[in-house]
Amino acid sequence: MEFYKIHSDNRNHSKALQITVKSTVERLLKSKTTSENPGVLLGRIQSGKTTAFIGVIAEAFDKEIDVAVVLTKNSELLGTQTTRRIRKEFKDFEEQGHLNIYYTHTFGDTILKKSQLLNKKVFIAIKNQSSIAKLTKAFKKNNPELCDKNVLIIDDEADTGSIGAKGKKDEVELLETSKKLHEFRKNLGNGYFLQVTATPYALYLQPNEIVTASGVYTPVRPTFTEILEAYPGYVGGNVYFEDSEDIDNPAYHIHIQATPTDVATLKSKKQDLRIEKNIATTDRLPVFRNAIEKFIVAVAIRRAQQIKKDDKANLQNYQLSKYAFIFHLDTAKTKMVWQETLVQKYLDFLQLEWKDNNTSSTERYKDHYENDLIISLKKAAELGWIDELPTYDEVKKVISKIFELEDYQIFVINSDQRVIDLANDDGQLRLETAMNFFIGGQVLDRGITIDNLLGIFYGRDPQTSQMDTVLQHARMYGNRSKADIALTRMYTTERIFERMKEIHQIDESLRESLQKNADHEIVLMQASEQGRIKPTSPNRIRLGNVTTLRSYKTKYPYGFETKGKTEITKITNKIDTYLRSLPRFTNTIRKSFNITYEQFENIIELIDSGNLNYDLGVPLVTVVWKTIVKKMFEECKTTDMHCYVQEGRDLPRLQLNGEPMDAPFSGKTRTGSDYGYCIQLITESNKPVLMLLRQDGTADGWKNAPFYWPVLVNPAFQRPLLFEWS
Repeated sequence: MEFYKIHSDNRNHSKALQITVKSTVERLLKSKTTSENPGVLLGRIQSGKTTAFIGVIAEAFDKEIDVAVVLTKNSELLGTQTTRRIRKEFKDFEEQGHLNIYYTHTFGDTILKKSQLLNKKVFIAIKNQSSIAKLTKAFKKNNPELCDKNVLIIDDEADTGSIGAKGKKDEVELLETSKKLHEFRKNLGNGYFLQVTATPYALYLQPNEIVTASGVYTPVRPTFTEILEAYPGYVGGNVYFEDSEDIDNPAYHIHIQATPTDVATLKSKKQDLRIEKNIATTDRLPVFRNAIEKFIVAVAIRRAQQIKKDDKANLQNYQLSKYAFIFHLDTAKTKMVWQETLVQKYLDFLQLEWKDNNTSSTERYKDHYENDLIISLKKAAELGWIDELPTYDEVKKVISKIFELEDYQIFVINSDQRVIDLANDDGQLRLETAMNFFIGGQVLDRGITIDNLLGIFYGRDPQTSQMDTVLQHARMYGNRSKADIALTRMYTTERIFERMKEIHQIDESLRESLQKNADHEIVLMQASEQGRIKPTSPNRIRLGNVTTLRSYKTKYPYGFETKGKTEITKITNKIDTYLRSLPRFTNTIRKSFNITYEQFENIIELIDSGNLNYDLGVPLVTVVWKTIVKKMFEECKTTDMHCYVQEGRDLPRLQLNGEPMDAPFSGKTRTGSDYGYCIQLITESNKPVLMLLRQDGTADGWKNAPFYWPVLVNPAFQRPLLFEWS
């Protein structure tokens, strides 16, 4: 029986996926995997991991594996969902009697007949003590013949069973579950173990390090790692946190800064009738209102595009695409109900305002269209992402229809059962109206997929963020169309956004390290205030103290103010004089020359002495910059670095939307850009680049005096580097 050939043909597996599936099974059978040293299938958030491990099961059945045991996160939702999904994928095989699929929760004390032991089996269990105990009983006591077969254990969402990932209470629980699983595995005569995850930090960054001669901590690691490449249409952190830094990319418009007041009001423990009554005018929810209004216009634009494209089809309203918006701010159910109330109240206000043909109603949507959404749409059109650019009048007609039909719904997702009620077999939340608002917390996590997502309001902000938790909240990752990305907006505070960006960078560093080093070596350094660097354990990565170095990435401050006109002018004159005193300084339009580490220190200290008040953005921390550059010198085996100076710049301090200007250099995609020139320097001689952009300081928001805006451009690294700062 060719399980995998039939299955992959039916499911149209790509050539790349087929190669990954076959390689994973081949390595599983050749390696001696254990709970401590398993194989790992590493994917990305919402990138098709379930499809891949189901393929692994089918291929394993072709290679003499008799039984597959799938372990899911301790969630009845995921247990039920995984069982449904596997039944759907293997429906033909099950109907033809080639295999049976059992959910351990309902398998009970079943004793299989000898005839039932002749075909393949799949057992699904959730990772808690009770479920694993039932699994052990089903094998060891009631059906011991299963223990003598070749058994493949697939630990889905494997990082959720790791010790130390959460609080003390959960830690004890997870430890006991791990013991139960170990007991189960001891009963198997011939078992194979595969972990599947998108957030592998608990698997690789463990506390049981080995200190090598080079001083690098090499964690206890899996026997092998198979990396599952994302499908072509996948959208992940690269769009939200890398493309968004390029002013020429539509993704540049994704992040809209939420005020702490907005977030605090939405997360309030008590409902406030005054805010409800003044929902349209309260100064506590300006970005909240902005988010809902902009989502309405974005949905109308996408529907207007569809209508223009299929104008001859005369589509009915219910045939038009439907879209989603997520509010994810807290886990408390009372707060979710409060958020639901606010969303409903504001939608009621907007609908009544539109019905009354209020002039301000038209103007508010026109403002979002003209000053934001159409700008990103035009950039998308230039890149060939979209064909249709609807006029505001066309968009206005769709908005009118949405309000006329009350074509929107609000869902509070506060339990697994609620998701089960709303989701299809693939875990996809159903969209039944033009606009669907989902309000939830931890339940909007692993295994939940929301299609056609155009907006997310995210406000989870603990003192210390846990990487795997934050990444699993990224429901905006997945199969997203470029046309949707052009209109997608993410609302969160600057602090949270920077933290999420740092998490993305660390995640990318780990993946690059795994691809470059067969032994999974990861480099972590800790710097004291004096800048000394030494290896440190990566067991718990505290995001506020971690900096990542990846090839060709940039680091720069923004959101700052300069000192007064007289003082900053003196400082800038000092920098001008100092630069011109350097022997390699050039008078060309693009000044490019080399400087020593000591000269770099002098320049950075002078620049830092002129800046203050970084409350709005990312500060220039000189000790961090110095330590990073010193490490770059070591990695590149160099005694100097590139310095690129460009004069005559005059960016405003704030963007049109009131947020700090955060793109000091010309974009990565623009021909002849600052960034492109620096990459050319690095290509010619692999050294870090200090980009010095001399601003005239006459644009809005500055002190009418020149100043230097520094940008650090990383060289090409042989291995990604993570730094944790004391």
